[in-house]
Amino acid sequence: MTTYELCKQLIMRGKLTAQMLDVYFAAGRLKPEQYAELMGQLQPDAADK
Repeated sequence: MTTYELCKQLIMRGKLTAQMLDVYFAAGRLKPEQYAELMGQLQPDAADK
């Protein structure tokens, strides 16, 4: 399973925050397109954290 797929599953379960997603992106585990897509899928309250 890729980091992108893992993040998608965690978002669907409500277990991923924007801050966690930022860490994966900063570490080079996500491409800019993937990061943008996943940020768009976060719930509004999760994107503020």
